[in-house]
Amino acid sequence: MQEVAGPDCNPACFLMIGIASRFIASLSVLPFTVIKARSESGLFKYSSVFGAMRTTISTEGFRSLYSGFVPTLLRDAPFSGIYLAFYEMIKSSLRTRVLPDSSWTPALHFGSGVTAGLLASVVTHPFDVIKTQIQLTSDSQKRGLFYSARTIWKNNGAAGYFAGVIPRIARRTLMTATSWTVYEQVIRSTGLLDGRRKK
Repeated sequence: MQEVAGPDCNPACFLMIGIASRFIASLSVLPFTVIKARSESGLFKYSSVFGAMRTTISTEGFRSLYSGFVPTLLRDAPFSGIYLAFYEMIKSSLRTRVLPDSSWTPALHFGSGVTAGLLASVVTHPFDVIKTQIQLTSDSQKRGLFYSARTIWKNNGAAGYFAGVIPRIARRTLMTATSWTVYEQVIRSTGLLDGRRKK
């Protein structure tokens, strides 16, 4: 990513790139995320994805497809920003001090991805719990960010904000680490960065 962004891109630059890209992605896929969360909960009976969307819009309005938008952004945008910033810092440090041999490049990328994913997942997990709480209610009066946060605190205390953190870390960390390893290897092997400084 450093080669694509340019040599002057510092951790703050990577943080902003990650946040901006995730904002756009979250806005695009949130309606499907809402339907997915509801379908998995067993609280809603839908026959198909688009049937679920029609039912949700007709009974709760179009805005319901974007329920949990704020906590989703508070989870995903910081996750991507923190992940990308940590990933580049860890990769640079490992490449310089631990794995200077280019034959270790895949291990370098995967190790950097796992570590960055772990850190970013822990920091942003409370917003994932709040987002799920909001998306699983059909009562528009109970979809507020602070209402949901207070409800979680009241019912489960601070531990409630970290419910399911281990499965999320395992899934998110391995997924992002694998994706970035493949990405890095593809751009290297296809010569997409020819003319720029090689890693």
